[in-house]
Amino acid sequence: FYATSAFPFADRKRKIEAEEEPFVPEYGEYEYPPFLNEWIEADESLHVLGQTSICLLSTSLQLFFKTWEENLNFRCAPHIDFKKYGWFHSYLTCFTALAKVPIQECPADICLIEEVVLIRNSVQHQSDICSIRIGHSIYNLKKLPRVYFAADHEQAAINEFKESEGVAFYAPRLDLNAERIEAAITEVERLCSWLDDKLWSVLYP
Repeated sequence: FYATSAFPFADRKRKIEAEEEPFVPEYGEYEYPPFLNEWIEADESLHVLGQTSICLLSTSLQLFFKTWEENLNFRCAPHIDFKKYGWFHSYLTCFTALAKVPIQECPADICLIEEVVLIRNSVQHQSDICSIRIGHSIYNLKKLPRVYFAADHEQAAINEFKESEGVAFYAPRLDLNAERIEAAITEVERLCSWLDDKLWSVLYP
């Protein structure tokens, strides 16, 4: 979905940067780069598309957990405080407790997947009316041991933020490019495949 939908926006940016038709600037002096608004619109569209894709991925994972909870006839909520720990860690804890699944042996990058879930929450509960770009919230930065979905040049700033115990006005923007989205999909698939093997053995010993 992302690769197909992203192509026209990425292609527009490429044509503007390469000065290809229909984005060939007329001769003259410009206060700003030619077709700057068109480039910004295409770039912002790519980020909105990335946010949508991450939300779909997070929702799919949540449905995967709920389906296994139903198939195994588990009731996770009475055992775990979902509001306190969030659905991602609550389900992992539930499967560990009730199905004896050794989550610590899972080969997937749990930290990266948790960031996917937190990004979905940020996208669904935006707080800035002036921008469609989402930044990492202070809560997310404090909760995550490391941040994957941020531009390389902002990683150093994030590390400084953690070392200084946080600066309230600083919120590095999400960077949801094709490579990072593909990595997130790969880790979610790895987690689900591993859990499938374990939970099928519980369903049919």
